[in-house]
Amino acid sequence: MKITIEKITPVREGEAVLLKITLTDGINVEQTGGEIASDLFFDMGFPMSAGEGIEISREKYEALEDATALTSAIKKGAELIGFAQNTKKGLVSKLIHRGFSKDISSRAADYLENVGYIDERTQAEQLCSELAERRLYGKSRIKNELYGKGFSDEAINAAMQLELDFDAICAERIEKTVNISDFADKVKCRKTVASLMRYGFSVQNIKNALVILKNE
Repeated sequence: MKITIEKITPVREGEAVLLKITLTDGINVEQTGGEIASDLFFDMGFPMSAGEGIEISREKYEALEDATALTSAIKKGAELIGFAQNTKKGLVSKLIHRGFSKDISSRAADYLENVGYIDERTQAEQLCSELAERRLYGKSRIKNELYGKGFSDEAINAAMQLELDFDAICAERIEKTVNISDFADKVKCRKTVASLMRYGFSVQNIKNALVILKNE
């Protein structure tokens, strides 16, 4: 089987190349091709022009097919990110749901992260601040929320380093949702503390919050 790249055409302002490939066994001729991200294509050692044609091996052809599938997943991933923020884990899941293999989906997510389309650390920090300041969640609840949304350990650990005053946040939640006199009743106090802990606050957060409220 003779496999020849007949034409290499830059597309999308040079971000990708469109290939025209001919396969022949001397009798039958098949034409195929596809779009490949320029950096993937040139990293494989190909030139910018096919000239009179570039004959390639079956292995090279299969590598080009793989790069074509990867490019398709990258394009779809970039499109999905354009509609909403995604973690790598979430994006991989969406790409698999759209028919891409797990391997191609994972590699596409890696590619998009490397070129800056996915910034999990910034996303995690933004969500951490929002959950703390708007929804009045404590640290452990926020951490669980971030894990649930598929953020990496690295992104979550970075978000947990934000300087947030969880004592003050706990005090605000108590002020808005709890009758302060409930803390004087043993049964009600136990239930209230349990509720606050479900929202992610530690016992120390709660104690400090009560001091804050007492001093206001």
